[in-house]
Amino acid sequence: MDSSDRKGFHEHRSRVRDHLNPALFGLMRRGSTHDAHLLDPERAKLEPHASYEPEAHTNGVQGMTILDLLQMLATLKALSEAVPHSFAMALESFIRTYKVPEDLANLLRRSAIEFFWAQADELTEVRKLLVDGAK
Repeated sequence: MDSSDRKGFHEHRSRVRDHLNPALFGLMRRGSTHDAHLLDPERAKLEPHASYEPEAHTNGVQGMTILDLLQMLATLKALSEAVPHSFAMALESFIRTYKVPEDLANLLRRSAIEFFWAQADELTEVRKLLVDGAK
């Protein structure tokens, strides 16, 4: 890579970082203010569902943003921490309950695996249990 290519590469990398920062800051803000609306009874009445909940959107999970989906995944993880291996069940139950389209469900599964919150075989096993149980 010559010096002009290297300069272009570094500029590109810097711009990508600049464009990722709003998402990073958005996630940090969400982590700091998670469910804060529930602390105020009046506000909780006005906003019974947070944006990371499918019920907050007329078209459910398909109305959610990437940040909403990440916060929802983190919420499922936090809620499932008391029981080992229960995150896979929580995620698969969420996917089933909210009729998450398969391409989006697979994105959520791959993300959970990338975050080391679940293993692929664990998710497959839970999915099989849920399908067999529904018969």
